[in-house]
Amino acid sequence: MSVSGEWFSPKNLEFQKIKARGPTEWTTFSLSDSMGITGEGEITFTQLSGSVAPVVARLANKLRGN
Repeated sequence: MSVSGEWFSPKNLEFQKIKARGPTEWTTFSLSDSMGITGEGEITFTQLSGSVAPVVARLANKLRGN
């Protein structure tokens, strides 16, 4: 699913991993376009049965149009 060509065309995608208490880790992301419009999101590891890395990689590829 590509969002390219829509009202919001992402140009920059940044991730940050945050180690919280116990087994919990958060991955946050910032998605912005060339006009400076920015959105923030969070993926919480404890809601998944495995590593968050593959999920984040798939999300990044979809947002990039791959």
